[in-house]
Amino acid sequence: MTAVHLIVLVASLVGAVVACDLLAHRGVASWPVGLVVVALFVLAGWFYSAWLAAIALGSACGTVVMAGRDLLRLYLARKKMQSNAHRPGKAGRK
Repeated sequence: MTAVHLIVLVASLVGAVVACDLLAHRGVASWPVGLVVVALFVLAGWFYSAWLAAIALGSACGTVVMAGRDLLRLYLARKKMQSNAHRPGKAGRK
């Protein structure tokens, strides 16, 4: 890969993160971005295009980062709920 391909890869990573974040603000999961990434991988293989491969790889990495962030938030929220369930409440004391 040339330096220009790496710049395209990083730009598409940032674009995928922004797209997933905008979709999350609208209440939509990140699966539409993942669907576009799969289509880009198919097109890159079909046309043997390094440009499309760089865009697809960067977008896939960005989508994985955002999916990992969502999974981490879910895990931390469940852990917080479990720790609060085991802690005795202060409502009965006066």
